[in-house]
Amino acid sequence: MNFEDHSNKTEYKFNEVTSLTAVKPYVLRFWESEFDQINPITLDSGQKIYSKSDIESIEKIKKLLFESKMSIQEVKAVFEKESQKNIDEEALAHYGQVQTHNSSLEMMKSILGKDITQAQKTKSFNDSDVLHLVQAKKKLNKLLGKIEAVIVKNKWE
Repeated sequence: MNFEDHSNKTEYKFNEVTSLTAVKPYVLRFWESEFDQINPITLDSGQKIYSKSDIESIEKIKKLLFESKMSIQEVKAVFEKESQKNIDEEALAHYGQVQTHNSSLEMMKSILGKDITQAQKTKSFNDSDVLHLVQAKKKLNKLLGKIEAVIVKNKWE
């Protein structure tokens, strides 16, 4: 069964996911432990609810492992490279061209919107540090979005 046949759905149960992706349940459970890209919501009842993004990630992992014959570590590297590329593109789009900043410190100030002169005295920041902070911010925002979705779904407000 193809995922695209169910494009109007937004949430999928564990059995639906295994059927749609043709991935055995024990394999899916293992992949969940290995890949951050598969992140279902677990209800109080213990039932897992998967998003379209989860299913797309499962399909991609399956293709890379079985068709491209990559190892799990190689697949993780592919996801990491894509994540870094997306972060770089978002940073460039949102904060302007990195090259236009006089220094990494100036870029850090614009990202944080704060004066970090104290940090300047104790540590100098390089472009890698800035990108790691942007990446951490993106992951935190994603996590906060998922928490908000659970709060809304369970009517905890």
